[in-house]
Amino acid sequence: MNGRGRCTQFGLEVPETVTWKNWQPGKEYTKNIPIKNIKVETQRIHYRVPTLQVFSSHYPKPISLSSGTSHVISVSFKPVERGVYNDKIIVQTEEGDLEIPIKATLPEPRIELVESVQFGMVAITDTNSMYFKIRNSSEVSVNFNFDVPLPFTIFPKEGSLAAKQDCQLTCTFTPTTASVYTANAICVYEDFRRKVELMGTGKFAYIEVESMGGGRTRELDFKNVPIGQTLTKTIVLSNKSPVTAPFRIRPLWEQNRPIHSFTCSHLSGRIGAFEKQKLKIAFTPNNPGGPFIDYLSIECVGSLTNTTISCIGNATKPDVTLSTNYIEFSSVYCNTTSKRVIEIHNNSPVATVYQFLNANSTIFSVEPFTGKIEANSKSTLTITFHPADPLPYYRRLSCLVHYQSPLIIDVLGTGITDAINPVILKQQHLVIYERKWLSGIAGYPPEQLKIWHNDKHIFITGTEISVSHDAPFIKDIQANSPIQDPYDYIFTPNMTSQFIIDRQELDFGSATPGQGSYTHTVVATNLSKGVINCVWAVSKNSRDDFKVIPRINEFLPGASYEFRIVFSPSQVNRYYDATLECFSYFKPLKDYHSVEDIFVSPSWCSTLHVSGHTWKKGAENSPSSLAWNSKEIIFSPSLPNSNSYKTFKLSNNLGVPIQFNFRDFENDNFEVLPKLGLLSEETQIFLIKMKSEENPVKSLIYSTIICDINHDVKHPEKLILCGTVEYPRVTFPDGKYVYFHPCVVDGKVKQQLRVRNTSLLPIQFEWTTQGAEPGITRITPNIGIIQPNEIQTHDWLFTPKTQGIHSFKGVITTNFANTNDKQRQSISLVGECCTSKLYVAETQVDLGNITVRSNQKETVTLINACLCDLTYKLLYKASYTSNAGQLVVCSPKEMNLFTQNSTIIAGSRHFIDVTFKPENQGIYNIEVFYQIITEKKQIMATHSLFNITAKVSYPCITVVDTKLTSSSGHISKPRLWEMLNLDKLNALLLEEPSCDEIRYDIATRHSMKRKIPVLTNAIIDINFGSAPINSLDTEIILLLQNPSQVHVEYAFQFPDDMYLEPECWANTEEMDQFEKKELYLMQNSIFSVDNKKGSLPPGESRAIKCSHKHKLAGESILPVLLKIRKGREVLLNFRGITSQLSTSHINFTTDTFHFRPIPVGLLLPPLQAYKLYNGGDIACNYELDTSTLSELIQQTNGLQVLECLNPTGLIPAYGHTELMFLFTPPEPVQYSVDMMLKLDTESKLITFIAEGFTMDENSINSTMLLPDRQEMVQVPNKHLINSQTEVAALSSNTISFNHLPLFSPARQITFLRNQSDSTLSYKWELPSDRISEVLTIKPLTGYLYPNQHVLCQVLFFSMVDPCFYDVTLSCVITNESSMLVYKHELSDWEKQQLELQHMFTITSNSLQDSQKKSVKRHNTLPPIEQESYEEWARKDMSKKSRHRPRKHKESEFPKPLPPLSFTLELCVNARTHSIADYFTIFPNAPTPFIDTNVIISSMNSTASGIPITLSSSLLLTSILSSLLHSLIHDTSFVSCLSSIDKEPIPYFKQFQKHIPKIISGNQDSIPEQEELQTVPHRPVRVESAPTRLSDVTQPATHSKPTSHHLDKLKKLESVNVLLEGVLENSIRCILSEAASNEIDLTAKPHRIAMTTQDIP
Repeated sequence: MNGRGRCTQFGLEVPETVTWKNWQPGKEYTKNIPIKNIKVETQRIHYRVPTLQVFSSHYPKPISLSSGTSHVISVSFKPVERGVYNDKIIVQTEEGDLEIPIKATLPEPRIELVESVQFGMVAITDTNSMYFKIRNSSEVSVNFNFDVPLPFTIFPKEGSLAAKQDCQLTCTFTPTTASVYTANAICVYEDFRRKVELMGTGKFAYIEVESMGGGRTRELDFKNVPIGQTLTKTIVLSNKSPVTAPFRIRPLWEQNRPIHSFTCSHLSGRIGAFEKQKLKIAFTPNNPGGPFIDYLSIECVGSLTNTTISCIGNATKPDVTLSTNYIEFSSVYCNTTSKRVIEIHNNSPVATVYQFLNANSTIFSVEPFTGKIEANSKSTLTITFHPADPLPYYRRLSCLVHYQSPLIIDVLGTGITDAINPVILKQQHLVIYERKWLSGIAGYPPEQLKIWHNDKHIFITGTEISVSHDAPFIKDIQANSPIQDPYDYIFTPNMTSQFIIDRQELDFGSATPGQGSYTHTVVATNLSKGVINCVWAVSKNSRDDFKVIPRINEFLPGASYEFRIVFSPSQVNRYYDATLECFSYFKPLKDYHSVEDIFVSPSWCSTLHVSGHTWKKGAENSPSSLAWNSKEIIFSPSLPNSNSYKTFKLSNNLGVPIQFNFRDFENDNFEVLPKLGLLSEETQIFLIKMKSEENPVKSLIYSTIICDINHDVKHPEKLILCGTVEYPRVTFPDGKYVYFHPCVVDGKVKQQLRVRNTSLLPIQFEWTTQGAEPGITRITPNIGIIQPNEIQTHDWLFTPKTQGIHSFKGVITTNFANTNDKQRQSISLVGECCTSKLYVAETQVDLGNITVRSNQKETVTLINACLCDLTYKLLYKASYTSNAGQLVVCSPKEMNLFTQNSTIIAGSRHFIDVTFKPENQGIYNIEVFYQIITEKKQIMATHSLFNITAKVSYPCITVVDTKLTSSSGHISKPRLWEMLNLDKLNALLLEEPSCDEIRYDIATRHSMKRKIPVLTNAIIDINFGSAPINSLDTEIILLLQNPSQVHVEYAFQFPDDMYLEPECWANTEEMDQFEKKELYLMQNSIFSVDNKKGSLPPGESRAIKCSHKHKLAGESILPVLLKIRKGREVLLNFRGITSQLSTSHINFTTDTFHFRPIPVGLLLPPLQAYKLYNGGDIACNYELDTSTLSELIQQTNGLQVLECLNPTGLIPAYGHTELMFLFTPPEPVQYSVDMMLKLDTESKLITFIAEGFTMDENSINSTMLLPDRQEMVQVPNKHLINSQTEVAALSSNTISFNHLPLFSPARQITFLRNQSDSTLSYKWELPSDRISEVLTIKPLTGYLYPNQHVLCQVLFFSMVDPCFYDVTLSCVITNESSMLVYKHELSDWEKQQLELQHMFTITSNSLQDSQKKSVKRHNTLPPIEQESYEEWARKDMSKKSRHRPRKHKESEFPKPLPPLSFTLELCVNARTHSIADYFTIFPNAPTPFIDTNVIISSMNSTASGIPITLSSSLLLTSILSSLLHSLIHDTSFVSCLSSIDKEPIPYFKQFQKHIPKIISGNQDSIPEQEELQTVPHRPVRVESAPTRLSDVTQPATHSKPTSHHLDKLKKLESVNVLLEGVLENSIRCILSEAASNEIDLTAKPHRIAMTTQDIP
């Protein structure tokens, strides 16, 4: 492509395609197609026009295009109808044809959409919206429609887009579950479909309330808040989720509750992911009392849990009191003034206002009558008494306090003149009058009371008054109840009065000054039984405005009279307001002489509030300065048929007098005081009374009052009044059903029941039960108080006495305080008592193998099978069986198993952690029991639960194998085992540790002293042997094995590992020579142990390498502590000797040598060997001083008890020599001889100890031990240490032939296996000629192919003296593959050496050096001598090396080293006896095969006069003694001696025929073969057995042998030898084939069933 929309081909540049769009039928459209030649040469082209008729072009002509020129072909398109047209123009060139496509297309609808919409994570049930655009990129209008799966939506879902128009779509995602949503929204338009991938994730949102503690219910305590004020607290909502969390706050109060003391700043909102939002909660107490309790539920949308906030607050109301409740003015002259001062106290932290009602009167006045009293303060009030007429004055003044009950003060005074002296009122008169009123006689005049008193109808004692029951007027009087509520005195001031007026307020309305007076009437009534005088009092300021006509009047009993109230305004635009007082009293009180004090009644005061104004219409004061404290007056909750009171205030901020007038209430339940008045001060306090009626259906009282300000009826002030009538009702948020969990008898089950007080008053409650057994249930609390809107939790306790289902009811009785209206509600309670049973999943718990004093933890699953929770107690009884088989009972202090008391939930599992810490080793058995404990702490029966078993042991390790990997000499495994004292070491390791040994752990075994204290008695020497200085290190591999059943941790701790080096200033001790040498050994690593620390699982083994470096001459000793964690510790004294070069050193493992016990009376005692090992590099002469043996001979009366056969000799370097001893005990005692062994370098005193014993069965079994039973008790039969260098292995590394008689051959086999991938060669080496006489190995040499097995036969046959044999055979293994490579490399190296001898290199440096020196022109030729080529080459090369540099250094071509051979060891042990001694010691043993031919041959050699050695003579003596001994004990031979003369002659001839012809010499001295074959006390005898085949086959007349001849043939020695050889070869072949996997010896035998035809 060249350029946009252009293509290049054949050197022409043409348009890629030619397209017509937006065409209409019937019109013509033309386009030019340029063709450009981009070649450097001119091209001639032809083109063919389109084939369709709608396309047309000029007639094609040949075109010649020069380089870089263009030609334009015009093509016209004339469509006839709408459709799609495709054609092409073919341009022909010399190189090929070029096609230019031309087409006409129709407009297609095409919409552009986003490929995907990612919503991210959204809270469940929340909605997230995303916006994207849909665009019509085509030229035609498109209608689209979306198919969207839930929870995704797209709006608008369908629509129409004009060409090139776009539209914004809203896509929403509302997940319903916490999962990943992926959906495809399919947009369908015309015949096309577009896909929009919608992806979102639903997540659970979680909102946490911070700084309010945990739990689902949080408490927000506002404490005490002054009434009418607001306290705001802030809580923080924290969104802990990665999504935006919408929330809403839902109050949990009743819907019809008018009182909401708690408000929230907002009830809903959204919190961003991991963000916080503050929420303000305000507490505004509007009524006194408390506590106020509300609940706010914070619900997070999409969350599984909600949080409830409990809001608690108390209202602090004012506490205003007066310093006194009454004031006595006594007598005051009329028209004079008397004043008293009292104090008003505010004892609360809340400021408030007060106001005295009708305090600006004529007679009594209070200054100031209204005001504000601050918190915890006091004010002074002045009360003025100004009498106008001579009479007794009494008035009860009421003081309203905002948010508090009113205050009452009684004011008494008497107006007098010089002429008139009325009764002077006192406080006692008020008390007496109250008693009269309560008794119902307050309406009777004093004179009548005096008559009744004199007639004993009434009794007056002090201030107490009582009426006689037989009084004639008893039916006419009615007792009254005492008045305790101060509100009653305010709203019914004439309650105790006997004189009343028909109204308390009188409004004259608007009046016009100068147009006369305005008059209203007031009716007054005398309710008493006596004559009453009344006097009206008007203040001086209002006397001209308001008048009462008449002012003074007298009333007869029960009479009424109308007084005219005259209003005469004098000024315009003024408010008139006054309080008229009417004082009434019994007429006799006018003169104090006529009435006694006990019959005095105070006067009654009736007030009339009058008002009017002279404002013209439109000229009234503006009420804009007024402010109500609240236009919504909510009363405190009240009881049915009771009154509730509420104060509210009206503030006049400008101080302009304003008149208020409350219209009549629509609801008679409300009443307000004052209803009419003039507000000239700053504040006016109103008191509203609400009367509540009993209506259980409708408890909400709602009303509206209207107050006209300045008589403006068009713009009244509306106040909303709301109150509630409360009933003692409770609800149960969790339902009225309580189900107890099942429990056992006498068990306790607690269930909680939530109780909510839905009223606004505190409720007293009491619970009782119905239908329940006594003592089966209990509730806490049983009685109590539930605060308004409080939710209390009551605990029900179910304690069944019997099994079964128990159903009963709980009744709650509720009532308000001081009321008798009680309501009852019941709930249903159901409980079940079931049986108790516990069990475990596994009744037998095996803790396995445990280390002593270690903690073993095991979890036991305890299952509660019943339906109730169980409290159980676990008991156990533990015992163990010690290793000695004793049964020991464990004390509780010895172990700590588990927590014994717990509670398991019904149907659940409880995991019991068993912790076992044994103190002793043995097999433990712990039986666990359980007891069910009731709630009353009663223990039920004991039941078995499960058993715990454990095997407890100390951790220990043993050495199961050892190997010497590197040393200057070869040491056999038995010798190495003996040097390392491994038998003793293993015995010590298997013992129990002491308390001191387990006191410290591996990590805590330290000391501040260089000489580490030894805490163990287990001390043993580990001898590394000796070697010359600077020789190879002695490396010994010990295979440690864990024979116990527990995990073992061990450590080889050197002294520096346990030494804690103090600071320099604290280290004052000097090291001695031993410590210095020990430090030198550790610093130079003379002794080292690889893998000093490790652990071994049970049964596992690990190899460690201990090495001794021969760098320091002399003996090196280093104490090394082998510490086993929680086990033994053994002090290992590493010993090693490094000798100087060219010296010998004999290794002595001990200074005492014990010979094996020998029975007394043996004819030929066995020889015993004492081995001397030379660790030096030169041979050593030895000489044993046997002079002490002579002393032993003298002690035994000339008997040779112990004899050394080779007291002198030579010990080879790195080898050993055996000192042969012959021990012949004459009696069963122990012998000890000290002999001096003299060596070349030193002398050693050795103690030899030998012991004889009598031959009996017990002693033979205990003392006749083989070498492998005593010296090699723990030496393994096989090599257990695997090494990568071991290319071959033996099937058995130890062969024991046990006890054998002389001349008895014995055979054993072992397999040699090639376990490498190379061909190996092997060769057996016998240690000495003496051993080669008795041991034979077949094959002695051979080859082993990879993975090939070779059967090696070891033949033992002894003809020499009886002896103990302990032989180690060596098998040298050579890798032939490596040897072949070595030979090739050696051959190549030799060729290189020959080449190097004739090659030299001349460098420039050497040339320059030679030029500096004087060079002779002629050199003399070397003399011609007869020498070998090797000598000549050696001399020539030495000269060349001195005079000229070599081309190659010799180090560049090192001589190849031969491959190292590998040696396998085979230990062979046996003990030989003489024939007579063998049958004497082992009379019941199987008869061994004895080769008599060898015996006869040896006898013949002796008889022919061949000199014999000492051993041969002993052998001959043994044979003859055996024959004679057999003859003497043969009963048949003894019986035949008496009749030997009577036997026929042929007998002697036959006897002589059995003498072998091969025997020559003196035949009288040769024993018969029958005598040689005679064995005492044997069941089968061979006295007459023939010895030759000719003896059996002598009768030639028989054609075939008879049974008699066959029996004789079987007894021939030659036949037995032949049969033994055949059997031996057969067995060897079978085993060889089995080793080569050619046959399977363990396969089951195959049985083939015979057919019926095969059965004869």
